[in-house]
Amino acid sequence: MTRVLAWVTISGVKILLVVLSLFALAASAIATDLTSGCAAVVASKGKTNDTERLHQLFRLHWDYEIHEFPESATVRGYPGQNDRWTDDSLDAIERRKRETHEPLKVLATIDRAALAPDEQLNFDLFKRDFDEAVEGQRFPGEFLPLNQLQGVQQGIARVLRLSPAKSVKDFEDMIARLESAVRRIDQHLVLLRKGLEKGITPPKITLRDVPQQV
Repeated sequence: MTRVLAWVTISGVKILLVVLSLFALAASAIATDLTSGCAAVVASKGKTNDTERLHQLFRLHWDYEIHEFPESATVRGYPGQNDRWTDDSLDAIERRKRETHEPLKVLATIDRAALAPDEQLNFDLFKRDFDEAVEGQRFPGEFLPLNQLQGVQQGIARVLRLSPAKSVKDFEDMIARLESAVRRIDQHLVLLRKGLEKGITPPKITLRDVPQQV
Protein backbone atom coordinates (compact mmCIF):
# COMPACT_ATOMS: atom_id res chain seq x y z
CA MET A 1 0.00 0.00 0.00
CA THR A 2 1.56 3.29 -1.10
CA ARG A 3 0.90 6.33 1.05
CA VAL A 4 1.02 9.63 -0.84
CA LEU A 5 0.28 13.20 0.14
CA ALA A 6 -1.24 15.48 -2.48
CA TRP A 7 -3.06 18.79 -2.67
CA VAL A 8 -6.27 18.98 -4.69
CA THR A 9 -8.30 22.16 -5.12
CA ILE A 10 -12.08 21.75 -4.99
CA SER A 11 -14.29 24.81 -5.38
CA GLY A 12 -11.36 27.03 -4.51
CA VAL A 13 -10.48 25.13 -1.31
CA LYS A 14 -7.25 23.16 -1.07
CA ILE A 15 -7.58 19.75 0.55
CA LEU A 16 -4.64 17.58 1.60
CA LEU A 17 -5.21 14.01 0.50
CA VAL A 18 -3.74 10.88 2.00
CA VAL A 19 -3.79 8.37 -0.83
CA LEU A 20 -3.67 4.85 0.51
CA SER A 21 -3.24 3.16 -2.82
CA LEU A 22 -2.40 4.30 -6.31
CA PHE A 23 -3.97 1.17 -7.68
CA ALA A 24 -7.49 1.42 -6.26
CA LEU A 25 -8.90 2.36 -9.63
CA ALA A 26 -7.32 -0.61 -11.41
CA ALA A 27 -8.63 -3.02 -8.80
CA SER A 28 -12.21 -1.73 -9.06
CA ALA A 29 -12.39 -1.23 -12.80
CA ILE A 30 -15.30 -2.91 -14.55
CA ALA A 31 -14.27 -4.83 -17.65
CA THR A 32 -16.37 -4.30 -20.77
CA ASP A 33 -15.83 -6.30 -23.90
CA LEU A 34 -17.04 -4.42 -26.94
CA THR A 35 -15.17 -6.76 -29.26
CA SER A 36 -17.02 -9.93 -28.25
CA GLY A 37 -20.33 -8.10 -28.13
CA CYS A 38 -19.90 -6.80 -31.65
CA ALA A 39 -18.83 -10.25 -32.83
CA ALA A 40 -22.07 -11.67 -31.43
CA VAL A 41 -24.13 -9.10 -33.33
CA VAL A 42 -22.22 -9.89 -36.53
CA ALA A 43 -22.91 -13.60 -35.97
CA SER A 44 -26.64 -12.88 -35.62
CA LYS A 45 -26.93 -11.79 -39.25
CA GLY A 46 -29.78 -13.70 -40.87
CA LYS A 47 -31.16 -14.71 -37.48
CA THR A 48 -32.26 -11.28 -36.22
CA ASN A 49 -33.67 -8.41 -38.28
CA ASP A 50 -31.29 -5.59 -39.03
CA THR A 51 -33.20 -2.93 -37.08
CA GLU A 52 -32.89 -4.97 -33.89
CA ARG A 53 -29.23 -5.69 -34.61
CA LEU A 54 -28.62 -1.96 -35.06
CA HIS A 55 -30.29 -1.30 -31.71
CA GLN A 56 -28.19 -4.05 -30.11
CA LEU A 57 -25.10 -2.23 -31.36
CA PHE A 58 -26.36 1.04 -29.91
CA ARG A 59 -26.92 -0.61 -26.53
CA LEU A 60 -23.47 -2.18 -26.62
CA HIS A 61 -21.88 1.14 -27.37
CA TRP A 62 -23.83 2.93 -24.62
CA ASP A 63 -22.73 0.36 -22.06
CA TYR A 64 -19.15 0.59 -23.31
CA GLU A 65 -19.10 4.39 -23.06
CA ILE A 66 -20.56 4.41 -19.56
CA HIS A 67 -17.99 1.95 -18.24
CA GLU A 68 -14.95 3.18 -20.16
CA PHE A 69 -15.61 6.85 -19.34
CA PRO A 70 -17.15 6.96 -15.85
CA GLU A 71 -16.91 10.75 -15.69
CA SER A 72 -19.41 10.82 -18.53
CA ALA A 73 -21.71 8.55 -16.52
CA THR A 74 -21.51 10.98 -13.60
CA VAL A 75 -22.35 13.97 -15.79
CA ARG A 76 -25.31 12.10 -17.31
CA GLY A 77 -26.60 11.00 -13.92
CA TYR A 78 -25.99 7.30 -14.64
CA PRO A 79 -25.39 5.54 -11.30
CA GLY A 80 -22.74 3.02 -10.32
CA GLN A 81 -19.65 4.59 -11.88
CA ASN A 82 -19.04 7.52 -9.55
CA ASP A 83 -16.04 5.99 -7.76
CA ARG A 84 -13.77 5.63 -10.81
CA TRP A 85 -11.81 7.62 -13.37
CA THR A 86 -11.18 6.81 -17.02
CA ASP A 87 -8.09 4.65 -17.49
CA ASP A 88 -5.81 6.89 -19.55
CA SER A 89 -2.80 4.60 -19.44
CA LEU A 90 -1.03 4.09 -22.77
CA ASP A 91 -2.23 0.48 -22.91
CA ALA A 92 -5.87 1.44 -22.33
CA ILE A 93 -5.71 4.17 -24.97
CA GLU A 94 -4.29 1.76 -27.54
CA ARG A 95 -6.94 -0.81 -26.66
CA ARG A 96 -9.72 1.73 -27.17
CA LYS A 97 -8.27 2.70 -30.52
CA ARG A 98 -8.46 -0.92 -31.63
CA GLU A 99 -11.99 -1.25 -30.32
CA THR A 100 -13.11 1.76 -32.34
CA HIS A 101 -13.10 -0.47 -35.43
CA GLU A 102 -15.50 -3.05 -33.96
CA PRO A 103 -18.82 -1.19 -34.42
CA LEU A 104 -17.93 -0.55 -38.07
CA LYS A 105 -17.64 -4.31 -38.58
CA VAL A 106 -21.21 -4.65 -37.35
CA LEU A 107 -22.50 -1.83 -39.55
CA ALA A 108 -20.91 -3.52 -42.57
CA THR A 109 -23.27 -6.48 -42.03
CA ILE A 110 -26.43 -4.38 -41.78
CA ASP A 111 -28.48 -3.67 -44.91
CA ARG A 112 -29.05 0.08 -44.64
CA ALA A 113 -31.66 0.01 -47.42
CA ALA A 114 -33.80 -2.37 -45.38
CA LEU A 115 -34.06 0.09 -42.49
CA ALA A 116 -36.85 2.60 -41.97
CA PRO A 117 -35.92 6.22 -42.83
CA ASP A 118 -35.40 7.24 -39.20
CA GLU A 119 -33.21 4.21 -38.61
CA GLN A 120 -31.23 5.01 -41.74
CA LEU A 121 -30.49 8.41 -40.21
CA ASN A 122 -29.44 6.74 -36.95
CA PHE A 123 -27.22 4.39 -38.96
CA ASP A 124 -25.63 7.25 -40.90
CA LEU A 125 -24.91 9.40 -37.85
CA PHE A 126 -23.46 6.51 -35.88
CA LYS A 127 -21.31 5.41 -38.80
CA ARG A 128 -20.05 8.94 -39.39
CA ASP A 129 -18.97 9.23 -35.75
CA PHE A 130 -16.90 6.05 -36.00
CA ASP A 131 -15.51 6.81 -39.44
CA GLU A 132 -14.28 10.14 -38.10
CA ALA A 133 -12.91 8.50 -34.95
CA VAL A 134 -10.90 6.01 -37.00
CA GLU A 135 -9.66 8.75 -39.33
CA GLY A 136 -8.73 10.87 -36.33
CA GLN A 137 -6.40 8.19 -35.02
CA ARG A 138 -3.82 9.54 -37.47
CA PHE A 139 -3.54 12.47 -35.06
CA PRO A 140 -2.51 11.32 -31.55
CA GLY A 141 -4.56 13.77 -29.53
CA GLU A 142 -3.97 11.76 -26.37
CA PHE A 143 -0.60 13.50 -26.09
CA LEU A 144 -2.38 16.85 -25.71
CA PRO A 145 -4.41 16.11 -22.59
CA LEU A 146 -4.66 19.60 -21.18
CA ASN A 147 -4.80 23.31 -21.91
CA GLN A 148 -6.00 26.39 -20.06
CA LEU A 149 -9.66 25.47 -20.67
CA GLN A 150 -9.63 21.81 -19.72
CA GLY A 151 -7.49 19.02 -18.36
CA VAL A 152 -6.83 17.03 -15.23
CA GLN A 153 -5.97 20.23 -13.34
CA GLN A 154 -9.61 21.31 -13.72
CA GLY A 155 -11.40 18.07 -14.50
CA ILE A 156 -11.00 16.38 -11.12
CA ALA A 157 -12.65 19.25 -9.22
CA ARG A 158 -15.29 19.71 -11.93
CA VAL A 159 -16.38 16.05 -11.83
CA LEU A 160 -16.51 16.05 -8.03
CA ARG A 161 -18.71 19.15 -8.09
CA LEU A 162 -21.09 17.35 -10.46
CA SER A 163 -21.13 14.15 -8.42
CA PRO A 164 -24.23 13.30 -6.35
CA ALA A 165 -23.86 14.17 -2.67
CA LYS A 166 -26.96 12.86 -0.91
CA SER A 167 -26.05 9.52 0.63
CA VAL A 168 -23.19 7.86 2.48
CA LYS A 169 -22.39 5.91 -0.71
CA ASP A 170 -22.15 9.17 -2.66
CA PHE A 171 -19.49 10.47 -0.29
CA GLU A 172 -17.68 7.13 -0.26
CA ASP A 173 -17.55 7.36 -4.06
CA MET A 174 -16.07 10.86 -3.84
CA ILE A 175 -13.42 9.63 -1.41
CA ALA A 176 -12.58 6.74 -3.73
CA ARG A 177 -12.09 9.18 -6.58
CA LEU A 178 -9.96 11.46 -4.44
CA GLU A 179 -7.82 8.52 -3.36
CA SER A 180 -7.19 7.55 -6.98
CA ALA A 181 -6.70 11.11 -8.26
CA VAL A 182 -2.90 10.84 -8.05
CA ARG A 183 -2.94 7.86 -10.39
CA ARG A 184 -5.00 9.84 -12.90
CA ILE A 185 -2.61 12.78 -12.67
CA ASP A 186 0.36 10.44 -13.14
CA GLN A 187 -1.24 8.97 -16.28
CA HIS A 188 -1.60 12.43 -17.78
CA LEU A 189 1.99 13.29 -16.90
CA VAL A 190 3.07 10.18 -18.81
CA LEU A 191 1.05 11.35 -21.83
CA LEU A 192 2.59 14.82 -21.69
CA ARG A 193 6.12 13.42 -21.44
CA LYS A 194 5.48 10.98 -24.28
CA GLY A 195 4.17 13.83 -26.39
CA LEU A 196 7.29 15.83 -25.62
CA GLU A 197 9.44 12.90 -26.74
CA LYS A 198 7.51 12.69 -30.01
CA GLY A 199 7.47 16.44 -30.60
CA ILE A 200 3.69 16.60 -30.12
CA THR A 201 3.02 19.52 -27.78
CA PRO A 202 0.28 22.16 -27.41
CA PRO A 203 0.86 25.71 -28.67
CA LYS A 204 2.43 27.78 -25.90
CA ILE A 205 -0.50 30.20 -25.67
CA THR A 206 -2.91 27.36 -24.78
CA LEU A 207 -0.86 26.59 -21.66
CA ARG A 208 -0.48 30.20 -20.52
CA ASP A 209 -2.82 29.96 -17.53
CA VAL A 210 -2.21 26.32 -16.58
CA PRO A 211 0.47 26.99 -13.90
CA GLN A 212 -1.99 29.17 -11.99
CA GLN A 213 -4.61 26.43 -12.18
CA VAL A 214 -2.45 23.74 -10.58
